[in-house]
Amino acid sequence: METIDEQIYYLSNLRHRLKDDLVLMKKTDELNQQCYIRDCVALSYVLYQRGDKILTEPDRVMAVQEYLYRSPEVQRMYLIRKEDIENDKFTLHAGWAVKRSDVDKYKMKENEYTERYEKRKSLLRVVKLPVHAENHRMHVKESLLKESFTYMKEHHLIIAGDIIGIVIANVEEENRQMQYVLIGIPIE
Repeated sequence: METIDEQIYYLSNLRHRLKDDLVLMKKTDELNQQCYIRDCVALSYVLYQRGDKILTEPDRVMAVQEYLYRSPEVQRMYLIRKEDIENDKFTLHAGWAVKRSDVDKYKMKENEYTERYEKRKSLLRVVKLPVHAENHRMHVKESLLKESFTYMKEHHLIIAGDIIGIVIANVEEENRQMQYVLIGIPIE
């Protein structure tokens, strides 16, 4: 009975998450890739990839597994460090994130490989990226940042931290695999 109750709880949370994703996808179409300013959600995350390099330290792998198996609301995420942007570099990190509130809710453990992304004023924008693109790194950089940075320049905004991207959905459009990603750029 306990196992069945856990499965029901997990599936109920998953169903709720899918409904939220559908609402977010509809809003994405309405926003038509516009920039807007709001507080971002506080996250806890663990990276599993830095550029093309897979990170395999045992405690990191354990943290990744904890995020994937303990929270039904785990989200794939991308991270671009502020110092990389300032040095005109582009290293896209990948990881898994959960809302800070879920860390306690699901009794998750953090270790030296988990990081926190605090709630703060951010420039938000939903972008659509092809999953498999030629010259992927430059295409991703242009798609993720160009419009947001143009908006920041026009409105005299300054980047105030690492850039985070939360994968909202993977879909097939016109026979191409696409990702919808919510980009958050902390601003001053």
